[in-house]
Amino acid sequence: MKKIILFGLFCVSFASTSQSVGINVDGSAPNASAILDVSSTTKGFLPPRMTQFQRDLIANPAVGLMIYNTTTHLPNYFNGTAWALFSNEPIIQSLSITDPTITTSKIIDGTTNAQVTAGTLIGLIPGDNVTVSAVATYDTPFVGTGKTITVTYTLGGSDALNYLVLPNFVTTEGEIITDGNYTILDQYTNGVPTGTAYQQLTYYNQYIDAESADASPFVLTKQTPHEGGILFYDTTELISAYDENTFRLTSTSGSFDFTSFILENLETYWTAEPLTDTDLPYITLITNNGLTVTYSSELMFYDPEWGADFYFSNPGVKALNWNDVEWVDIKTRHTKAKTRDFVLSVN
Repeated sequence: MKKIILFGLFCVSFASTSQSVGINVDGSAPNASAILDVSSTTKGFLPPRMTQFQRDLIANPAVGLMIYNTTTHLPNYFNGTAWALFSNEPIIQSLSITDPTITTSKIIDGTTNAQVTAGTLIGLIPGDNVTVSAVATYDTPFVGTGKTITVTYTLGGSDALNYLVLPNFVTTEGEIITDGNYTILDQYTNGVPTGTAYQQLTYYNQYIDAESADASPFVLTKQTPHEGGILFYDTTELISAYDENTFRLTSTSGSFDFTSFILENLETYWTAEPLTDTDLPYITLITNNGLTVTYSSELMFYDPEWGADFYFSNPGVKALNWNDVEWVDIKTRHTKAKTRDFVLSVN
């Protein structure tokens, strides 16, 4: 009997009514509306503590079951469908995903799009309706290796908002390659080039490739302020008046191979300026390492009062096969270079 009395002195008080149990330190009666009434002004109630992983291993949790989630540092209860917060908001779950399947190499097409298939989601609550889609993009649309491809994910399905957004996947093993040759000058409609963006100049409705989302990695820029440019009507024309114009051809991917330069139906730029034999029209190609080729002309008609007319005796294909070129300057004077192709390939 003494042992029972001593034990009670060191324990909290348990009070009960016909249907209620109270746990407290002052011996007060439990609230009649509660099956269990725990009260204290100096201590708290400590529920079971576990990680989110351990919580999710509870088999068939009862509706209203409560735990303290040590992963999120929040109390959780089971609402009959999913673990939830006491605010009645669903718990935002974290997910992981296996690596995506990426096609890391493609032929240049002027876009940054890459083909990708999303991996498999890990950590879904059984029965949740969640899907995942992926989009992959290159850092730039230009030819090159070691390019960065970034994969972004989007969650779908009726339960997607219950999960955190997945982090991006990044690889630097991307590659954009050439299919061999390029024609530097694009198609055109009604005198205006299409398929790329061009910078309009001040003379003769001329256009110069201004490096945009062109499917070609090559860029043609005007180096001189003189009248003239690249014209688009009927055929493509390089044109230059009395002063020599220079158009520099470069590649966004570095060095390249200049295979050939094709001009047909070469015409002179008729002028009334007084000319001499040293003013003959020409088209000259010069590389950064000194390689050169010239389309030269011959005098066909000259009159000091009326001007001069010339003709080119050597049009057609220039098979150049220049390798590892950093740039090519195309110099023109008094020349209409009608057509067409610069045949190029990237190293």
